[in-house]
Amino acid sequence: MGSICTGAFVLGAAGLLEDKRCATHWSACERLAASSPRTEVLRDAIFVVDGKLWTSAGVTTGIDMSLAMIEHDHGTKVADIIAAQAVLYARRLGFQSQFSAALLAQVEASDPWARPSVGRVATSRR
Repeated sequence: MGSICTGAFVLGAAGLLEDKRCATHWSACERLAASSPRTEVLRDAIFVVDGKLWTSAGVTTGIDMSLAMIEHDHGTKVADIIAAQAVLYARRLGFQSQFSAALLAQVEASDPWARPSVGRVATSRR
């Protein structure tokens, strides 16, 4: 069983996150931890596997998680073939940070008048 992004709130409401580790979108981690106090919310992970429960941080990390599920069930070769068919740039591991230094640099370079970067704001929430 699994969820993508804030779908973890549905798992939490159903009691399926109790005594488990999970991921959700960085902007929802505090709310999820407050609403599911017996859950360990891993704020930096892009996806988390705890037993048979899979949770991802966001929509695109759901792709990473899905490929990891395929790899778990069918092996690396099959997951790599599917990733290539989906034209993915790279496959990411579950405990890679939700914050991309490359994306942060790109955002900052494209708009000098932008508010403080998402990475900096989110980092203070960890």
